[in-house]
Amino acid sequence: MKSISDVVETAVERSLKGFAFQIAAIEDSPVGLDKSEALRIIRWIEVRFSQKPGEDVKNEILFLAQHLLEGYKQNPELNGIPNYVGTVFRRLGNVPALTMIPSCYNSESQQFESSGSIFSDISTIKTLLSNTIRVANAEYTLTADQFNIWNTLNNSTRCCGISAPTSAGKSFVISLYVASVCSRKKINVVYLVPTNTLIDQVSKDLKALIRLHNIVGYNVKTHISEDISLESQSVIFVMTQERFAVGQSYLKKNRISIEIVIVDEVQNIEKVEEESDDRSHVLYEVIRNLYDDFAPSKFVLSGPRIGNIKEINEFLFFEQAASFTTSSSPVVSLSYSFKLDGLKLFLRAHTSFLAKHIQIEINNKYVPYNVFGSTTYDTDAYSVIDRIVNSLESNSGVLIFSPTKKQAESTSSNISDRRPPSHSNETIES
Repeated sequence: MKSISDVVETAVERSLKGFAFQIAAIEDSPVGLDKSEALRIIRWIEVRFSQKPGEDVKNEILFLAQHLLEGYKQNPELNGIPNYVGTVFRRLGNVPALTMIPSCYNSESQQFESSGSIFSDISTIKTLLSNTIRVANAEYTLTADQFNIWNTLNNSTRCCGISAPTSAGKSFVISLYVASVCSRKKINVVYLVPTNTLIDQVSKDLKALIRLHNIVGYNVKTHISEDISLESQSVIFVMTQERFAVGQSYLKKNRISIEIVIVDEVQNIEKVEEESDDRSHVLYEVIRNLYDDFAPSKFVLSGPRIGNIKEINEFLFFEQAASFTTSSSPVVSLSYSFKLDGLKLFLRAHTSFLAKHIQIEINNKYVPYNVFGSTTYDTDAYSVIDRIVNSLESNSGVLIFSPTKKQAESTSSNISDRRPPSHSNETIES
């Protein structure tokens, strides 16, 4: 009988081979999931549930459930899989994930389907009711972790900290919180993010929520101008700490009040003791100035996988803080990397729930040898990235990790240059 790690490693290896075949790194199509292997996975999922799993094990369970669902898509004879996976999602408190399963959710009527078990249906209804929130004129059903984030934000404590993976949807819940408060009263909000890309993304998200919920009297701005006193509407400022540091004097001069402050990706503050890290010093000064000079009624620090988020809050503000920390996610993805060993080329899969990576040998000409060991990406490296991106399905996505910010920008620009031009007319006002 296979051990738990063997079952998980086999599933990861199957997914790895599937990805390698998809990007044409191997020639032979991998063997799909059969009934006996599906039953082994189900047995191990039940063993894990019986052990009252912690967050790392929940990620493992979620991966196996997703693997079962992917196996069903390739082998429809596994006809009991969708309903079982739906049950797993319910037990993990991830009811929104049921919308991915046609047998569990009718997209046309936007209604959940009966599971065939009255007890399972009652459990679904109970979770739906307990994890549903109202924002202005609409309802949202959250995962269990997202609901805990929502409750932490609405806690009466002035300061709070949120630590969760990016894929947990914490930024989405924070944006919902901002929209909810703004729908009830006129306030000014400062939302600090570390990059210009995030300025664009958060601005888009907040503008979309304002339009969706018909929240009037608000502007989303990405700069602070000298004539801020002439602004007739309430403002949600979305900017980097450096941009806020330049414009904060205008807010003080014109006695502009700030009721809510959100600091995203606050883990960078942990580098403040390093003399060479100027950005951390600026972030620290901005946080202290916002707290001391504007006395907001809610100050939120947010970031991924910060084990001491509560302590960071209390260190910065010298007062009690509410906090919520989780390392689990409503989705689990694999990360891939290439490894050259002599003349052999390997594709590796990395996970958060296995102590080691899983690797398979692939076509040794898939990545040119000169790409390895290079400090910068050249045409060959970009060609490999382009080949991978082109091999993905149109409705799928991929995150490409780069060693530096500059390289990430160059990679993004190169990928964009190789794509046909976009005809979108959407713009971000600032």
